[in-house]
Amino acid sequence: MLTLKRQLRPDNRGVSAVIGTIMALMVFLAMMGMFTTYYVPIWMEENEAEHMMELQSQFGELKSSLDQLILHNNKNLTLYSTINLGSAGVPVFAESTAGRLELSPQEEVLDIRFMDSGQYVNETAQGRLRVIVPNRYFVAQSVVYSGGGLIIWQNTGMFMKVRPNFMIENISGEIAIRQTLVSLVNLKDQNAQHSGIAGVNANLLYVDEWTYTNVTSETVYMNITSVYAEAWEKHYNSTFQIGGLSPHDYSLKLNMTESAVNRYDRLEIEIKNVAYYSLNHAFVRMYLDDDVSAVT
Repeated sequence: MLTLKRQLRPDNRGVSAVIGTIMALMVFLAMMGMFTTYYVPIWMEENEAEHMMELQSQFGELKSSLDQLILHNNKNLTLYSTINLGSAGVPVFAESTAGRLELSPQEEVLDIRFMDSGQYVNETAQGRLRVIVPNRYFVAQSVVYSGGGLIIWQNTGMFMKVRPNFMIENISGEIAIRQTLVSLVNLKDQNAQHSGIAGVNANLLYVDEWTYTNVTSETVYMNITSVYAEAWEKHYNSTFQIGGLSPHDYSLKLNMTESAVNRYDRLEIEIKNVAYYSLNHAFVRMYLDDDVSAVT
């Protein structure tokens, strides 16, 4: 019986297709690696930077609206402001950065003391609204509304972005002050933490107004207990200089706590030669949306 033997011959026709597929995958993975390593961080940094600018604009509009309510003593209007807590992400590659909105009616205390016509005067304002954004690509920042001013904080420092209603001037050696304090009123702290839109409601309760022209010893004392006392120091120091005060007309002393945990610094201010003091104190009821404040 004859047996036929087949001789196997090498066939390379499928090799090129496999090599081509492998090379295409390598090129694709290399491009993906470059995209995630170089382009995604740049993209996210731009997104987070734009988000911080948006937050500053939203807080600035809130402050401006509150200033108008206080100026016109309008107690019949409730303001509603939206705060965007999250930056945009990069689909598939990077999620959005979530922020935290906090309303703290007992924080950031500003205390004023002086004697007028032999009577002791003591007025205290407090309350803070802030958003904390732990950015992963852009610098982490906080935007803070307190005492009628707008503060920007980051690890490298802090400054007063928008000044509160405080004017002071030296008139022939006598100091004139016009100041409006703002207290945020709420029965409890509220907060919201997510990457969506939070709502802030505010309405003016009332404004107390006084004018003092017989300040005993002509000295006004102000104490600020705040996480952002350094920003307040810079603000008052520059405002005093703009108002024409000499170093003999005032003193600033910043007492900083050593611990970074629950840090509250104290700024002590002494203003001398005060002949005129117009002092207003606005009380603003502020609260977050119920559905938003429940998200913690």
